[in-house]
Amino acid sequence: MKFWSERSSARRWFLLIALALFSALVVLVVLTAVFRLGPDGATSEYIPALVSVFAAVTGVVIGILRESVSDRKLRKQVFIAYAHEDRQVAESIAATVRSAGYSPWLDVEQVLPGENIEASLERAIRSSGAAIFIVPSGPLAQSSYLQRELFEITQRIRPLGRDVQPILPIVQSEGQVKNLPANLSGISALSVGDAAWESRLTDALRRAFA
Repeated sequence: MKFWSERSSARRWFLLIALALFSALVVLVVLTAVFRLGPDGATSEYIPALVSVFAAVTGVVIGILRESVSDRKLRKQVFIAYAHEDRQVAESIAATVRSAGYSPWLDVEQVLPGENIEASLERAIRSSGAAIFIVPSGPLAQSSYLQRELFEITQRIRPLGRDVQPILPIVQSEGQVKNLPANLSGISALSVGDAAWESRLTDALRRAFA
């Protein structure tokens, strides 16, 4: 899954505008040919080709618009990985993510009875623009699902070529920092013990999605 930065999004809108202008030019050429030469004029043989080009360009423009809308929706989703004994902390974090204008993904809210849990988790990670990893209060080795989620988010949710990572480690106390998994040890962690953790989380999400 490819996630677009603001700069690439600007380039895409520039392309969209260019295609729209080209489409308008095609329409103008067709109308000019019809009105000047009439349906039996020499230029009329080019009209079907021009109409085909216009239809193709219109299809591309519609596709870009659909991708842009879909991309914006996907990029607002934040996957939250946590151990079930830390569910209360995860729900508190999810509430903060939601109030910041993003869509938190929690398995207890999203996975329906009868669904395949692993498939649901993988699908959610693929469709998320950022992830929060809550360092468990117990040993990470005791939660096979959390280990799998950590592996998936580090493989699938990549940074956009900037210093800000789209994976945000969260600890429940400063002492947990030493328990950060090796593949997250180079990323600054946020502690929910910090009095201003909600505002700091909101700022971190905005930077991650910028």
